[in-house]
Amino acid sequence: MSNTTYKLYTKKGCGFCVKAKELLREKELEFEEFSLEKPELMESFKSKFPTAKTVPQITKINDGNEEYIGGYTELAQSLTPLR
Repeated sequence: MSNTTYKLYTKKGCGFCVKAKELLREKELEFEEFSLEKPELMESFKSKFPTAKTVPQITKINDGNEEYIGGYTELAQSLTPLR
């Protein structure tokens, strides 16, 4: 069985950040939040996501491989079963 976890890069007061965390909790998925209120995280965020203009920015780590998801909308789409 794979060990999947999500990384969420967030800011205080961000409604989509709250929605992303709620969605992951609802689906009982593990995640780690990185608040960009911490100045030391902002530099690594800018180098990891140089074109990002919004938060949250979300990645998924599955068996050690990190995959870029996007924002809340892309997260919700990726968690919706195909019909």
